[in-house]
Amino acid sequence: MKKIIACSIGQTSTEKSVMFWGYHIPESKKSKFVPSKNLRGVLSQVVEIEKENYQIIDYFIGQDIKEKIKEVIEEFFKKEKGIFRINPGGASNDIIQEIKESAEVHKCRFEIEKFKSNEFTDDQSRMYFHLNKLFKEGLIKIPNIPELESQLDKIEWIVEDGKDKVVLPEENQEFVKALINFVWIGGTAWAFLDVRRKR
Repeated sequence: MKKIIACSIGQTSTEKSVMFWGYHIPESKKSKFVPSKNLRGVLSQVVEIEKENYQIIDYFIGQDIKEKIKEVIEEFFKKEKGIFRINPGGASNDIIQEIKESAEVHKCRFEIEKFKSNEFTDDQSRMYFHLNKLFKEGLIKIPNIPELESQLDKIEWIVEDGKDKVVLPEENQEFVKALINFVWIGGTAWAFLDVRRKR
């Protein structure tokens, strides 16, 4: 199980920043014995696979996020390893420096082959559809966040030239962007800094 903090930093002075923190629980296998349907008194071994899932436990929204980032890293990661994902294009140098005091900053590894597909019109659509798939399969758990639900409802999913495409509203999608950062699994759609807790 990995601890994850994911943040979408506002690009302008009027845009708010959003941060989620929670867990990534990887796929696991467990065996159990059940009575056989064909043979009386015989137990058959059944292997159940639990798919990986994501669980958000809390969030923050605000314009002054620098101090909150430091607080959440210290309180949530404690002495354990964890990953902090942030869009460096919106993060100012002082925020990055704040993070470096508590964690090691690494460039992300882009797993291009993992996402190589002709199903989507662009990388942005690919990442949004990945998030949509997690919701459809029940692999992401989030607390009640009305702002996130509202932003998700405004996204349009269309097919253009035989490929899936996401159409986003004009207003900022800070909650959805932070959520995509949280479930990011590679690719070139977004530029992230991966931050791991210092030992």
